[in-house]
Amino acid sequence: MLQKVGISLLLSKITLVIIMQVIITRVFMIDFKITSLASLLRDSYEIGDGNLNFVYKIMHEKKLYALKHAKPYLKMLGEEFQLTSKRILAEMNSMEYFHSITPDFVPKIYHKSENEFFFVMEYLEGYIKLREEKNNIIAYEKLGNFLFSLAQNNPQNQAYFECSELKEITKNYVFEYPFIKNHEALVIADYFVWREFSKEFLANKERLKQIFLHSKTSLIHGDLHTDSIMVKKDCIAVIDSEFSLFCEVSFDIGNLLAHIIFSQIAHKNTPYKEKINFLLQNFESSSEIIKNAIGFCSVEMARRLYVPAKSRDLEACLHKQEAYKLAYEIANELGSTHFHKPSSFIKTLEVYL
Repeated sequence: MLQKVGISLLLSKITLVIIMQVIITRVFMIDFKITSLASLLRDSYEIGDGNLNFVYKIMHEKKLYALKHAKPYLKMLGEEFQLTSKRILAEMNSMEYFHSITPDFVPKIYHKSENEFFFVMEYLEGYIKLREEKNNIIAYEKLGNFLFSLAQNNPQNQAYFECSELKEITKNYVFEYPFIKNHEALVIADYFVWREFSKEFLANKERLKQIFLHSKTSLIHGDLHTDSIMVKKDCIAVIDSEFSLFCEVSFDIGNLLAHIIFSQIAHKNTPYKEKINFLLQNFESSSEIIKNAIGFCSVEMARRLYVPAKSRDLEACLHKQEAYKLAYEIANELGSTHFHKPSSFIKTLEVYL
């Protein structure tokens, strides 16, 4: 009898705790819902340096948060480049989804405003960009786990998580414009002359473009690189999923591989081989994903040589001409060959790096 009473009391306490948590959460969310964008921005300052949207550090109810807002134009190019503010809906929804399947790797979303095109999320106190942590190997093991989780899950309702305008921009700036000589959208630096890519590279690029356009296997980040990942000691936080879309996860993997290589070109003596092995260890049994990831890596490396949003690692090099030439050579080699194992990929990189 006493045992039953004890169990009953324990269950009552657990129920009370759950009820209190629900009440606190609802009150907190309601508080945000009745607060306008203008009032939230009164006590704020801009902290983001992204290309699309505006990010602010805000104080609300004596707590710090990050607020992201989409104005009706592309931040990097200014008001002349109009772009629907509705683009942020895909980001807020994809971030919320990514947090639901990988809560340890993605910040929590506290409030979403579809009318004023902003969302409020956890403020990452003390975090820095992964690009600045050149020797952080553990982050890549966790990123491998994050990407594996994306590959294992696929939500419904594609329109809820994908912005067609941004997917079109990705298609153009990744697979098309960089390979059209003298295209008006490109910015070719004085220290890098135009170079053609091999026929094998271009054929592989077209094959990968079809995967990008038609594969719907997973909801992916869409622009995953070392500036869209924040780190603090052994913790990671994936942010900035504006370009989220349905595609094979190899697209995200390939992007990260490219920026691992950029970092090694720029800084030398980074543990790039360990980073690659950690990132790919969950996918070694899938030679197709490995092959496509390395292919997407080559395309990402190639396009960053020509588009306005260049690799910040390469741009920081003292000897940019040599760095850009080396990046081109590696991209052309990787895109001209099919790799099915991380070991053969790394062996090829060792020749250049």
